[in-house]
Amino acid sequence: MAAGPKQTRVILGISELPPKVPQALDTLDRAIMLLGSRVKSPLRQKARHELLELIGAYPGANQAAIWKKSLKHVRKHHYKSNSSSDGSVSGG
Repeated sequence: MAAGPKQTRVILGISELPPKVPQALDTLDRAIMLLGSRVKSPLRQKARHELLELIGAYPGANQAAIWKKSLKHVRKHHYKSNSSSDGSVSGG
């Protein structure tokens, strides 16, 4: 079972994560991309709605930068743990 946002915060020691952390790699990548766009300017309605669905909030530019950096760290950890064979993730 995948770690939820609270578990991810504890595992990684990150206190600055959005309310929801996408679990699938493709949606995590999309959230990171949308946050990057949000840092630069306000998002259009469709992208704003998508970001709300993905992470549970629509941040200001400064918060978006913080969350983007944190989610990139989560992605790095997620990608690394999925490719390792240390047995930390079981298939149920």
